[in-house]
Amino acid sequence: MNTNKTHFVIFDFCQNFEFFGENPDGMEGRVTKSLTQQIFEAKLELAVTIREEYSSSDEQRAFADATIDELNQAVAGLDRDRFVVKARLRTMVEFSNKARWANLTKGDQLDINTHLSALVLPDEADDEFARRFDILILRFQLALLTGAQSTEGFVLKINGLANDLLKKLNIPEVKAQEKLLREAQSESFWQAMKVNHLEEVRGALRDLMKYIDKESQVNVVTTFEDTLDHEGIKEQDLIPEYQKLQSYKDRVESYVRQHSDHLVIQKLKTNKPITETELQALENILFDGETVGSKQDYIETYGEKPLGEFVRSIIGLEANAAQAVFADFIQLGDLRADQMTFINTIIRFLTTNGRIDKAMLFEPPFTNIHDQGLLGVFKEANATKVINLIERINRNALPVDERLVG
Repeated sequence: MNTNKTHFVIFDFCQNFEFFGENPDGMEGRVTKSLTQQIFEAKLELAVTIREEYSSSDEQRAFADATIDELNQAVAGLDRDRFVVKARLRTMVEFSNKARWANLTKGDQLDINTHLSALVLPDEADDEFARRFDILILRFQLALLTGAQSTEGFVLKINGLANDLLKKLNIPEVKAQEKLLREAQSESFWQAMKVNHLEEVRGALRDLMKYIDKESQVNVVTTFEDTLDHEGIKEQDLIPEYQKLQSYKDRVESYVRQHSDHLVIQKLKTNKPITETELQALENILFDGETVGSKQDYIETYGEKPLGEFVRSIIGLEANAAQAVFADFIQLGDLRADQMTFINTIIRFLTTNGRIDKAMLFEPPFTNIHDQGLLGVFKEANATKVINLIERINRNALPVDERLVG
C-alpha cells in the first residue's frame, strides 16, 4: 500500500515560532569588524585628522602621508579575482589611484570604510596579539591628537604590558627592548609622549606581545539532564505562524515590484503626472486589508510618507525619464567633466531611489565629486536650475490635485 506522509510534528522548544510571530523581521544583528579592518580604519582616521589639524608638525604630516601611502598600496594590492573585490571593483579602482588620496574628504573616508576596508586581508606574518597592540596604540594616538578621550587608561595598559615583558628578559627579542620597557615604567616618559613617538613604541613592541603570559583558563565541564515540562507544551498550527514570518514591509514592497506594469506604478516610474483618482485606485488595492494589508499597516510601517513617494522609492525612476528632464540643461550648459559627472550621479541616484531631497546634494555620494557638493560644482544660478529640475521630478510622485493646492 502506497501512502504518503501527510503530517509531521515540530517540537519548538526554543519558541522560534512565537518569537517570529511577534518579530517577523527578526532582530538586527551587529556585524563585528575584523582586527585588520579596525586597524585600517583607525589608521585612516588618524591620517585624515593629522592632515586637517593646522597645528600638526611637519613630522606628523610626514607620518600621515606615509600612512596614506600604506593604505593606498593596501587597496591597490587587492586581488581583483576575489569575488568580494569584484563586487566593489569600481571603488577599488578609483582608490587605487594614488592621486585620489591627496585630498580625502569625509565622504571619501566614508566610502573607503564602507566599501574597501573590510576587503583588506591580514599580513600572514602577524599574529592576533600584535594586531591588538596596533589597535591599542592607534586609539592612544587619536586620543593624544584630538583630546577627545583621556589617555590615562592607555598609559596604564601599556605600562602593565611593559612590566609583564620585563619578566621575559631571557628572550633575546625582549632583551633587545629592555631600555624602552624600563622607560615605559616612568611618568616622565609618558608626559612627553607624541603621536610619532607612539608609532616608534608600536613598532618596537608589537611583535613581543606573543610572549606575554596569558591568564590561565579553567575548563568547566557540566552535565545537564534535559527535562520536559509537559504542562507547558502547547500545540500550534504551523501555517498561520509561518505566514506571519513575511512582514508587511516585505509583502507591500514585493507587490509593488511584481506589479510594476500597473498603470499608476508605470506613471511613477516614467515620471508621468498622476491624478488623485489614479492614486486612489492604487490605494484601494494596497490597503484592502487582504491583498497586502491595511492602511493602518502602512502608517505603522512608513508613517505619513505619501504613497507615490513610497512606490517611487521601491521601483526607482527609469533612466530615460531622468535623462529627459536634464536633457536641455546638459545641451545648453556647456558642462565641464566634473559637472557632467555630478548630473550623471543624480540620474543614477534617481534610477535607484526615485527621488532626491535637496539636502542630499550636499552629502555622499555627491560630495565625492566636490566636498561642497552641488555648490562646489555649479555656480549659484545653475545650482538653482538643478534643484528646480529635481523638484519637478519629486512633484510628479504626488497627485496633480495636491500639487495645485500646495
